[in-house]
Amino acid sequence: HAPKASIKTGTAPKPAIQNSLASPSILAWLFHQKIEMRLPFHRQEKEWDRYGLSTSRRTLANWFIKAAQDWLHPLCERMRQHLVNEEVVHADETVYQILNRSDKRPATSESRIWLFRNSQYADHPIVLYHSSLTRQRQVALDFLQGFSGFLHCDGYSAYQNIPGIVVSACWAHLRRKFIEAGDEYGHSAKGVDYCNQLFALERELKQLPNAELLDIRRKKAKPIVESFWRWVDSFHAMKGNLSKAIQYALKLKEPLERFLTDGRL
Repeated sequence: HAPKASIKTGTAPKPAIQNSLASPSILAWLFHQKIEMRLPFHRQEKEWDRYGLSTSRRTLANWFIKAAQDWLHPLCERMRQHLVNEEVVHADETVYQILNRSDKRPATSESRIWLFRNSQYADHPIVLYHSSLTRQRQVALDFLQGFSGFLHCDGYSAYQNIPGIVVSACWAHLRRKFIEAGDEYGHSAKGVDYCNQLFALERELKQLPNAELLDIRRKKAKPIVESFWRWVDSFHAMKGNLSKAIQYALKLKEPLERFLTDGRL
């Protein structure tokens, strides 16, 4: 007699979202359309209907939120843990609006998107965006918890005087201050020119190893920086945007010079 046949059921793949029609490929396309292509859910709803998947925009939004919480948030946190173990990190933030705020403030209130990334010389590039309702110092403290090293940033006070962190100030932000002064031929134009001289030199050096780059910076960039400070000390701006630019530079004098101490900066 032939042996009795038996059927064994294999373990089914774990769904990306429990008890949901959303497969990993559906979620990947959903995120691509929403984030990369900026396609709102009500338009995606129509597109999925043409594909034969009848689902509401509410369901798509719930899939998006749930998948972000379950799959992307742990990945972002893992990347943050790697980021704070780096020795050089960049930080900045910009204004944006949230229509339906959890703090019940009007949609016209300013929120912030914070950007944190590692150095261009890092083995694995990490770029993270962090959303917050405010620009409070605590946001930066929480995100950078565990970090010790150089922090590239502007003159915002939230980044200053954090234990274990050495600020390397940004000449591009300083140049913007001189541009905002609006004088195309006077003192502010001179300030812009000093910044541009440094940027032109950096473009020539960016492919060099750190040690060689730093050596040339000390020979060529340092005289430009010293000349800049002599120029700053040569006149007194009484008021207006030029005065703000000068005060901004003087407040950050040491951090602005920090790129002369390490080729990674």
